[in-house]
Amino acid sequence: MIERGGGNISSIAAGIAMPHMATYGAQKAAVESFTRSWGLLFGLAPLPEDLQWAREDFTAATADARLTGWAAFWLGVLADNIDKDPDAAALAYRHALEQAREQGDALLESYAVRHIGAHLLEQDREQGISQLRLSYHLRASLGARPQTAAAALTLAGELPPGTEAEQLRDAAGLTACELGLTWLLRAL
Repeated sequence: MIERGGGNISSIAAGIAMPHMATYGAQKAAVESFTRSWGLLFGLAPLPEDLQWAREDFTAATADARLTGWAAFWLGVLADNIDKDPDAAALAYRHALEQAREQGDALLESYAVRHIGAHLLEQDREQGISQLRLSYHLRASLGARPQTAAAALTLAGELPPGTEAEQLRDAAGLTACELGLTWLLRAL
């Protein structure tokens, strides 16, 4: 879509109420909001109001018990990468971790501990690496191959040179090649 200069990921149902289309409209609105948030995070021609909308939408989602953990996580990502506010990010990641454990969401737990681990690396390197390792193992236990490969490469980058770091890089590379994960191949 970027190469073509755009594409249709939404529907009119995302912006207006339509009879018998509530679920479809909600799904399209979520896809649109998520896509615009990613565009904002990665600098892909964000619109001026994207940051405000992303923040409002993720904040509103925290009111829904089913979404609060993931919404808190994404608010942490915004605080980390857009606001450059590590304290607010750490608070949001801890809230996401609490929700993940309360709801038994191991994938969200893996994302939260990975980001918490990255923050800890500067203060307590051993604890930070422990959290990165936990993220890797959680993702592997779920069979989440792309996420596991990303976690393996992140962990390898923080370990001292040696067998474990090499094995993690090799595993990440094999998965990236097999699944065509160009974003990960570029990082290898």
